Amino acid sequence: MATGTITTVNPDKISGTITLDDDGGTYGFSDTNFPSTGLAPTNPATTAIDFEEPTPIGTGVEPVIIEPPVEITTTVTQDFTVGKGQSLVVRNKGHVKGNVVIGSGSLTVQGGGLVEGNITVSDGGNVNLRNNGHVKGNVVIGSGNVMKIVGGGKLEGSLTITKSNKLIIGNDNGGGIITGTIDIKKIRRVEITSTSKFNCP
Repeated sequence: MATGTITTVNPDKISGTITLDDDGGTYGFSDTNFPSTGLAPTNPATTAIDFEEPTPIGTGVEPVIIEPPVEITTTVTQDFTVGKGQSLVVRNKGHVKGNVVIGSGSLTVQGGGLVEGNITVSDGGNVNLRNNGHVKGNVVIGSGNVMKIVGGGKLEGSLTITKSNKLIIGNDNGGGIITGTIDIKKIRRVEITSTSKFNCP
């Protein structure tokens, strides 16, 4: 279930558009149960989107409560689970000595933040490594929305993607770095800048 914001609702009351977090893309949705959700434009919501389709359409649209981010700015030794409506931000040299499991939530590692363990993503979750954010472990995406490694973000371990929406490596703020192997089975879109660096065997 990818998380986003209802953008429009059509006159039929069962279809419209939703703009996804992190992705920034707007997608159509069609859901006969939508009128019972009480959702309206600007409301946060989750939706199931099959990004393998030529024109992805959201179904199963549901309201979601967006919780305040959990911010890590010191050294913490534990595992984290990030679920629907949740986000974990490791920043300002915050250091997570543990694994992170992401469902429909998001993980951001930035400003010299570090995650030593592995990251597992399912159910439309997002991962952002930016502004010198660093992950030493492996990233395994079973079913994801967006993976970004930009602005000097670095993945030291391997990247394995079974299926996902987007992989973005590098942007106007600087390239991304991956020093491990990359294995991608199905992905809708890949963006790589010339300033990004790879060191794959």
